[in-house]
Amino acid sequence: MSKQIYSEKQQFRAWDVLLLLGFLMVGLTYRFVEQNFWSETEAALTWGIYLVLVISMGFLLFYLWTLRMNVQMTHKHVKVQYFGWNTEKVKIKWKDVENCEVVNTNLLSQLNGYNIHFGSENFYSLCGRNGLLLTLKDGERVFVGCKNTEELKEVLKQVWQEKEVEMVVS
Repeated sequence: MSKQIYSEKQQFRAWDVLLLLGFLMVGLTYRFVEQNFWSETEAALTWGIYLVLVISMGFLLFYLWTLRMNVQMTHKHVKVQYFGWNTEKVKIKWKDVENCEVVNTNLLSQLNGYNIHFGSENFYSLCGRNGLLLTLKDGERVFVGCKNTEELKEVLKQVWQEKEVEMVVS
C-alpha cells in the first residue's frame, strides 16, 4: 500500500442554496398557517400538499447537509469517495494519466451557472471549480475538486517529477 501524500475532506456548504431552501420552507409554513388558521379562504393549501412540499424540502436540505466527499492521493493513484446515502468510489491510477492541471477559478466565475456541467468531463467536487483536472490516456477528462490548490501544486510536483510527464499549472 502506497503512502498517502494528500488528503482532503469536503462537505456541501453552498450557503446560498441551503438558505434558499430554508427560506422556502419558512415561507411555505407561514403561508399555510395564514391561510388555514388565521383566515379561512377558498384557496387554502391543503394539508397533504403542504406536508409533501415541506417534507420534500426538508429531506433535500438534510441530504445536502450530510453529503461528504474524501479526496486521497498517493504516489500510485487518486481516490475520490462520496459519502451520503449513495456512496461512490473512483480510483484513478497515475499511470493512466496523460496530463494534469491545477485549476484555480475565481468566485465570480464559479457562480456562473452554479457549476452545472455539460460535456465530456467527469466532475467530482463539493467545493466548486478549484482542483485537479486530469486528462487520461484514453482521452477522458476527470475533474477532482480540492479546496487547497497551493498544497495540491506542491504534491503534484512530487508525483509528476517521478513520472516524467508534463504538468500544466494555471
